[in-house]
Amino acid sequence: MTRTVRKAVITAAGRGTRQYPASSAVQKEMFPLVDVDGLTKTVIQIIGEEAIRAGVEEICLVTQPGDERLYTDYFQGMTEETFAAFAGKDWAIAAAEQLADFGRRLHFVSQDSPDGYGHAVYQARDFVGDEPFLHLLGDHVYVSAAERCCAQQLIDTFESGGFDAVSAVQATPEHQLHLFGTMRGEPLEGPGESRHEVWS
Repeated sequence: MTRTVRKAVITAAGRGTRQYPASSAVQKEMFPLVDVDGLTKTVIQIIGEEAIRAGVEEICLVTQPGDERLYTDYFQGMTEETFAAFAGKDWAIAAAEQLADFGRRLHFVSQDSPDGYGHAVYQARDFVGDEPFLHLLGDHVYVSAAERCCAQQLIDTFESGGFDAVSAVQATPEHQLHLFGTMRGEPLEGPGESRHEVWS
């Protein structure tokens, strides 16, 4: 099996109950945020661009039935009408080209029934095949104080560490453990950055 990570799976099929009432008006993955480059982008765009910067070539979005059109419309770039409205605004043309590049990398699978998080990831099995892949949550923006972005740190650790899998986790207060999946392990010597450590 190759150790090079060139595919990513982004799960975006959740109902957005924790983001209610805003998620009743806008799909949670489409919430607008101002990115570090100063442009206003959707959450899913910020996540996907980080994966692309980390070397990912293809991205599979796991969506709710009927949501594919929302993403294909967004990631098509500019229409002729939109292009005319932004004439002379080079930053907008560049942003549209970046959107279209993202769109060309996209594949879609649908999670036809809300059977849980693991089931959502499983829907991408044909896209992934036997290759290692980067899995990202469609409603989580990842931030690191380290020079390398979080996706790059995960990929570098996997590709150089001989691990079967690598996962980024965060410490959770004990009173909140019932809200999340949990893990435990022992710290290993490894390429940790800032507060990050390698565990087994």
